[in-house]
Amino acid sequence: MTELQNRLGASILGAIVADDLGWLFREQHVSDQGIDAHVEVAENESGTGRLVALQIKSGKSWFREKIPGGWVFRLTDRERRLWLGHALPVIVVLVDTKTKTAYWERITATTVVSTGKRYKILVPDRQTVSEAAVEWNHIASGIELRALERYELNLTYLPPSARKPIEEHFATSKLDVSVLAMHLAQGRSNPVGTLQGLLATEPGWITRHGAWSWQAVAAYAAEHGALRESAEAFLRAAKFNPQGAGRLTAAAALNCMPISARESRKLLATAKELGGAQLLVAVGEALLDHPEGDAGPRRIDPALLEDTEEVRASEMINKFLADQAVRANRLPAAIEYAEKALIASPESTDAMTIYARALGIRGSTTDRQQDDLSRAEDLYKQAIEQRRKWAGPTQELLIDLAKPLALRGRFSEMLEWYLPPPTGLATVDEARNAKLLRYALMAARFASRSELVEVIAEQMGDDPHDQVARYRAGLLDLSNEEAETLWRTELARAHQQQDFEAMVHAVTSLATLGIDESSHLSDAVAAHIVPPEMQQLASALATAVVNADEGIPQLRALARTNASAAEYLIVALKRSGHPEAAIQASRAAYDAFRAPYFLIMRAELSIATGDDQAEAAATQAIQGTDEFPADRERLSSFLADRAVSRGDWAQAEAVMTAATRMSAQPLTKTVWNLIEVQLGAGHTVRALETIRRFRPLVRDADEARCWLRTMIHTDWDAALTSEALSLGTRFSDQPELATAFFGHVITATRGISDAGLAEDSDVTEPDGATTPSLPGELQLPAVPGDLHRQAFEMLGRLVAQHGEATGVRIISGEPDELVSQISEIVRSQAALPLDELLEKIARGHVPAGLLSSTRRRSYAQLLVQHASGPLVGSSMNDEEHQDEIAAAAEAVGLEVVVETSALLVASRISAGKELRSQFLSLITPPVARRDIGQAGMDLRTLAASPGTVGWDARRQVPAFYELTAAEYAEWQQRIHGLETVAGETLVRGAAGVSRFPELKSPMDLAPWLVPIDLASQENLALWSDDLAVRRIARSVGVRSFGTMALLDHLANTRIAAAHNDIDVERAISMLHTAVRELVSEQVVDVPASLDDVLAQAASDSWLPRSAALVVSRPAWWSWRKEPLEELVLLYRSVEAHRPESLPDWQFAVMLGLGRGQSDPSQASLILAVVALLGTVAEPSVPDVVDGCLRARDVAERLNLPDPATQLPFARELLLQDGHVRSAELIEQALRELA
Repeated sequence: MTELQNRLGASILGAIVADDLGWLFREQHVSDQGIDAHVEVAENESGTGRLVALQIKSGKSWFREKIPGGWVFRLTDRERRLWLGHALPVIVVLVDTKTKTAYWERITATTVVSTGKRYKILVPDRQTVSEAAVEWNHIASGIELRALERYELNLTYLPPSARKPIEEHFATSKLDVSVLAMHLAQGRSNPVGTLQGLLATEPGWITRHGAWSWQAVAAYAAEHGALRESAEAFLRAAKFNPQGAGRLTAAAALNCMPISARESRKLLATAKELGGAQLLVAVGEALLDHPEGDAGPRRIDPALLEDTEEVRASEMINKFLADQAVRANRLPAAIEYAEKALIASPESTDAMTIYARALGIRGSTTDRQQDDLSRAEDLYKQAIEQRRKWAGPTQELLIDLAKPLALRGRFSEMLEWYLPPPTGLATVDEARNAKLLRYALMAARFASRSELVEVIAEQMGDDPHDQVARYRAGLLDLSNEEAETLWRTELARAHQQQDFEAMVHAVTSLATLGIDESSHLSDAVAAHIVPPEMQQLASALATAVVNADEGIPQLRALARTNASAAEYLIVALKRSGHPEAAIQASRAAYDAFRAPYFLIMRAELSIATGDDQAEAAATQAIQGTDEFPADRERLSSFLADRAVSRGDWAQAEAVMTAATRMSAQPLTKTVWNLIEVQLGAGHTVRALETIRRFRPLVRDADEARCWLRTMIHTDWDAALTSEALSLGTRFSDQPELATAFFGHVITATRGISDAGLAEDSDVTEPDGATTPSLPGELQLPAVPGDLHRQAFEMLGRLVAQHGEATGVRIISGEPDELVSQISEIVRSQAALPLDELLEKIARGHVPAGLLSSTRRRSYAQLLVQHASGPLVGSSMNDEEHQDEIAAAAEAVGLEVVVETSALLVASRISAGKELRSQFLSLITPPVARRDIGQAGMDLRTLAASPGTVGWDARRQVPAFYELTAAEYAEWQQRIHGLETVAGETLVRGAAGVSRFPELKSPMDLAPWLVPIDLASQENLALWSDDLAVRRIARSVGVRSFGTMALLDHLANTRIAAAHNDIDVERAISMLHTAVRELVSEQVVDVPASLDDVLAQAASDSWLPRSAALVVSRPAWWSWRKEPLEELVLLYRSVEAHRPESLPDWQFAVMLGLGRGQSDPSQASLILAVVALLGTVAEPSVPDVVDGCLRARDVAERLNLPDPATQLPFARELLLQDGHVRSAELIEQALRELA
């Protein structure tokens, strides 16, 4: 090349770049890298910084090596490496100086081809610089590299039919293929605009690759429904592929058919002339030759039915054949062809759709396969999910999906597919689709999602179709006349819009009103659009409404082959007063169609009629399918209710737990039913977990009560407190319920300021620090103070509005007035003669639980607090105790009913776990478990109070009983142990007739009495640590025993099986340890020695507590060989450690000895002996007087004669035992007492 040629070529090229492209051309005079010039893309005559590098070759010598398509440009290996490794894209330009035309090609790894020793590149004769603006701008922008980086991601946004050819050619032209993939992926939200742009500009990165790239564009267009653009792209591909031109032209014809039948015929004729597309042309002609609007089968060219490789491999042909088979009602053939279409193109959403439709149609016939509808559902979902990835059309697929979902009763899933986040997964466009909104409304109604029904309805319009949807959802309350008007309006709309599905529905709905408009379907039936039996069904249904005797036989005939007719028949039979016939029709329909919904209809009819087979029918319906979760959940509630009525709470919970797993989002009612069962069985922890897991909406007062009964068993944070306040406000028209919400906030939480200080802390140290909180208060969860204040304010307004109906009384006024009001309240609450009741409990005459029943308090709480006195562990009567040991021995290894007192004791002694392990299982009734849960909640809320106010009957004044931190901690420890052990038991309800029919509620549901009923009905032994309960149980034939009897049996068994003295010692040691622990737990009438009593007294710091209870029992004294000697030893020990408590110990001794005598005079004498003995070695007159006063107190309690009159006789008895008391001592004491 001469310098003149170089300068001329550069000059020509510079002019082209400046004039035609409007860009900046910069010649490089030093070309050590083989770069002759740089071109910078310009906008508005300003450079953009986007550059390309040019290698310029000028003159005719570079055009000598002409081949088809352009000219060969040869380069060395050094040049190849330099240009491929250059920082800028490098373009070789051949300048024809004669014509002043410049041709170009980019240097890339795919355009450079090896010749062996050197390399060459084809410079296309169609690529001129004057028309290179778009591509050079593309190259200069670096978009190719970005496209290459995002190639894999962009592929995921392409339909499979477009992605496949792109993937196949990526290796040979990575940059161009990446750019094509990026343009198609980024244009998916506006596919028509994207396609029109590509067709108009024909970019080189498409045209360079000829047929396959335009085929990819055509496939992309077809998948996005851009049929006109798809046809045009197929025709362009045909120009580059003469051998496949016939096939590509036929594809263009098929795509443009919905737009222009005339143009389609012309293209089919061209394709036939080109050849190679006989079968596709046959498909196109069959489609065009069929009468428009006729849904009957089309003419099929015999060549399409031949079993050839071409037919088997063609998705289009097999889809066509499947559609023809559906039209001819040849469902097996339709499914076979649809399956072949999917095999030919496994990722084709069109093939998935036609396969799903065929399965869905068969799923409603007597030829139904068990999985037809589920397979159809899966195919639709797969197609929708794929199209959502590349923004393809999904509305029609979603409409089709509604059918199998509805036929399977999966309405919650419909909501997931049709609603946008957070409820569902629908896109914005899908969620706005009017038809999909109507389906969503129907789904919300049948899924019992009332909170969604109103929300969806508000988004709908007011046209007849929308009004019909509202009516079907139960939002419109119409008379028959108004309903008729609505359906006639809808029928007119459907006629006008050729909405045949809506026409059938309107005609059928009018038929249910007794109006026969089946003639409106005649044209659609003639056109094979509506099956003839649907028209017959509408007529028969209208007749049945007017004349059941005439219409029901017509329905029965249709019901043999039509599932819809079978359903209408069942409804008609029920409505005409023939429920038994309706049940039989349900069974027959299921046998014919194998549709699970007929099992559900049968079960619901059986339940409604009280049929003996209702449970069996419900069980079959639940177990027979995984479809219709909402209906199966409702049937599960029925089965759970029946299980509860039998006392089988475990089965009830199992049924309801399974019901919550029937769908991803169970019915709200199902969740509350499960919680009710869990609460009923006493499983509060499980109820809490159920609420936390499902977060069920609280829709009415019953559910609000259930929420509160559950949530009171956990600590409340700010969120729970806010929710409780909201619920209390919402149900303020029910004062007792609202009070429970506000009251729990007040008693179970404590308000704190923003700084973390207690709201009621008003004592401040000089440095600003508050005084420490009370120990009990620290146990309460802290919530923001404003929430606490709101609770007080809301409770005040509630009381002001409803008064006594809240169960709360607010007292206010001056201090004197407050004292007077408090006195009045506690005096009225203490009206019952509790002293007499407690004495009967102590003597074992009545159960300790009677106190809880009369005081309406938790039985378990009274036991934990020792509020009902000690538990009587065993009988003084040795024969009775031996009977209990025998009952315990018989129960070992079997199930046993355990009463709360025994659970508490077993949770507190070291041998408790071993004792519990003696039985196959421990059974508790639900009422006992609930009572224990209530006790736990009640005891935890005591942390809010420093004590309680009661009434002192003797002094007739209010009395304050302080709650110490130590007491609170002990109660918490005891209730925690009781709850833990109770959690190990099985819950079983007492069913049938109670053994105590004379008792009225709440006594008949007492947690201490129901276990007797349960043991009786289950023929099991009862384990209780209340002697009175055991005696009641034995009175009705229930074997019973206490912990002491069980311990004796266990010790006896071990001693009998002992191999040596060590084994015997271990058994005795175990028993001894257990006795001491029982004493500590205030279980009395156990074989405790004086050493045991003294050890416990020392543990009690010598205060008259658990040990004093032992000596207050007649049984303990009856087992003493030398009672006076042991009494003196007891006194001396107390005197040595805590002498000030001796009077109280003496009182306890008097109770024990006085209770042990059946003769009042003898009992009075014993009391006198104890008084005269005194508590010290040499009692003084005041000592004796004080003792006599205590004796009189005991005598009054036990209804005995005055012990002071017995002092002379007491002196003689003491003298016989070596204890001398002078006559003067007695005389002075009597004078003092007088």
